[in-house]
Amino acid sequence: MALLGSFAEQERKTLSENIKWMFKHRLFEKGKTNSKNIYGYKYTGDACEIVPKQAAVVHRIYEEYLGGYSMSEIMRHLNAEGIKPYCGTKFHINTIRMILNNERYTGTLMLQKTYRQNGKKLINKGELAQYIVEDAHPVIIDKTMFEDVQTEISRREKECEDNKPFFSGKITCGKCGATLRRINGEGGLDGKPIYYWTCRPKRRKRECFMRNIPEKSLFEVCSDLQDFEKIIAHENNELVFIMPAGSEIKREWRGRYENHKSPRKNKAAD
Repeated sequence: MALLGSFAEQERKTLSENIKWMFKHRLFEKGKTNSKNIYGYKYTGDACEIVPKQAAVVHRIYEEYLGGYSMSEIMRHLNAEGIKPYCGTKFHINTIRMILNNERYTGTLMLQKTYRQNGKKLINKGELAQYIVEDAHPVIIDKTMFEDVQTEISRREKECEDNKPFFSGKITCGKCGATLRRINGEGGLDGKPIYYWTCRPKRRKRECFMRNIPEKSLFEVCSDLQDFEKIIAHENNELVFIMPAGSEIKREWRGRYENHKSPRKNKAAD
């Protein structure tokens, strides 16, 4: 009976999803969207009109990005002036990114960019038909500016990838499993920044107490290693380098001051 009940429940879910899909499909074929929450516009029924104050903010975001500001800098500018997003009280980087990537500001609707499968929202990469409707509503950003922003986003992403730190994505915390990230610590005697690799949960004040690892120490312990795939950082300064064949090489790193003990301290220790 329990098995039959499970089948019936699954059938009801499938039927519900099919009905929702048919409803959306008919909307898309008519060039209508089922998503009407977008900063800069308001909908009255199917009629879409510009909200002037919000549209000015959208235009400002595009102009500042093309002017060389980063998404985080634009976010801080808007929040410092008390400008509110569509939802919530503050802009976030994802909000800025969505505004800069949204072709709807050019008056174009691209329908069914995402879909749901087994309760999960997925990006439509050709699994379902997509519909493009030109001149669907008033324009806030002209297509030239929009394309310029997309080009600039791609350029910055490539530049970021080219300049990505050597150990980025390669070090895992052996205590909590998080990926270590690079932070800028206090400057050295020469005034140059000193970089460390730290556990993310530690930075967020959770339960991991893994020590920060100086980047210089990492380079020192792996100077003779080639093509390692990843590093697992354990307590007691132990690093485990995972090699392509699956073999492991263990090393111990030393901190800034551990590397430079004074003769007096060494003598006292003896």
